[in-house]
Amino acid sequence: MKKVIFLNGSPKRKRAVSEKFLKIAEDCLEGQIQGEKLYIYESEFSDEYFDRIYEADAVVMALPLYIDCLPARVLEFMAESKEYLKNREEKRPELYFIINCGFLEYSQNDTAIKIIEKYAEKNGLNYRGGVSVGSGAMILQSRKKDILEKVLKDMAEEAGAFHYPENMPEKTVRKINVDMPRFLFKAKADKLWVEAGAKKGLDKKALRAKYY
Repeated sequence: MKKVIFLNGSPKRKRAVSEKFLKIAEDCLEGQIQGEKLYIYESEFSDEYFDRIYEADAVVMALPLYIDCLPARVLEFMAESKEYLKNREEKRPELYFIINCGFLEYSQNDTAIKIIEKYAEKNGLNYRGGVSVGSGAMILQSRKKDILEKVLKDMAEEAGAFHYPENMPEKTVRKINVDMPRFLFKAKADKLWVEAGAKKGLDKKALRAKYY
């Protein structure tokens, strides 16, 4: 049975949109693989920790976009694992990603995807592509939710394929975002911020205050 690691790279951990995306992928493969979920922001980067990840057949990494890049702890994970992988001679796993951003366009993720691809190339991992999601949180509430779920399941089925390393998938980046005009997206996003602020006791004036 193929071993697949589901790696959550969000600082929000189980509260993250990344966690919801990973769950869709996990549920698709339930009972077909030996799966394990790990949280980068809850982990110490020891050799034992990296053993658990890189002895797998496939790694599915889910993370948010932070200022055109990856979260700081994920970059630290990459730097630390580089030293570990330098001395590892065993087979390397396939690497897939699920990256989402709060912007409308999935193209905002392009720079971060190049970082992931370069990380895989420099460390001998079998980079297999992944899913690039624009309007991450909003897409789960949109008409495209069903399409997103199919995209995530298709990628997960590739990661969980039983004929390793035969029938390897292409390095495909699947791209998806909500389909709406920018002005409407902005209005909906503003509404979400106001609602989030209200839950913390903040009104519109407080949200727009400048402390400098």
